[in-house]
Amino acid sequence: MTQPALGSADTHPRPRPWLASGDLSRTQFATALLLVVFVALGLRLVYPIADPPSRPTVGIVWHDEGTWVHNARNRVLFGAWKLDEWNPMYVTPVLTGLEYVSFRLFGVGLRQARLVPELLGVLSVLLIGLGVARAANRLAGLIAAGLLAVNFVYVMYDRAATIEATMVAVLVVAWYAYARAGDSPKWGLLAGLGAVLAYFTKASAVFFVAALGLDALLSLALPANPGARSSAGSARRRAAAYTLAGLVIAALLALVFFVLPNWQEYR
Repeated sequence: MTQPALGSADTHPRPRPWLASGDLSRTQFATALLLVVFVALGLRLVYPIADPPSRPTVGIVWHDEGTWVHNARNRVLFGAWKLDEWNPMYVTPVLTGLEYVSFRLFGVGLRQARLVPELLGVLSVLLIGLGVARAANRLAGLIAAGLLAVNFVYVMYDRAATIEATMVAVLVVAWYAYARAGDSPKWGLLAGLGAVLAYFTKASAVFFVAALGLDALLSLALPANPGARSSAGSARRRAAAYTLAGLVIAALLALVFFVLPNWQEYR
């Protein structure tokens, strides 16, 4: 076999520690994740008023767009949230508020209505990448973000002004905050708030509220791992306490300022 020439690339290969460790460097991860975010942005913003897929494989009721932006449009165009007996703002006040901001800033229209889930969908791609990188490693985070960025069903939901994509994005915010709470417990407050906001975007998110609260309670109740440092167990319990506090505070605020004053409509 022919020996490589002295000083050739084969003789002195460049070190690649990220291959040895099975992970990406911080710069590689940031660059690649930024590229993934741009791909996600393009898939969601290109031809924003294009008709959605006609086949029902995505499983969405496309004509719901006008339904869910109804009250936000009323407020911007006519100065009142309620003009008739159809008021989905009591079902999804979070989406209603976000759509109102979009209409207020950019005018009332289909592009403006879809802008809310489009941008939130891109945010969820970014946070999934960052959260999985924190929970596992950077390579896993990049793969997770890439899968979410190009998933056909999720892209289609993000391109429609409906409650599902907005709910999922808020769930991702809450999950990311909970993942960070292990290092900085005060992020648990945002996790609890995000979970409650997801419920007030679409009520089916109640499963996440229950799961988050149960996980936090178990973190407080179960003994620390015998092999773990005492500081790690203490940080875990503080994160759980902040998360439970976030859930309780957000729920009480929603009850006092939204649910009880509008009980008949909300019920």
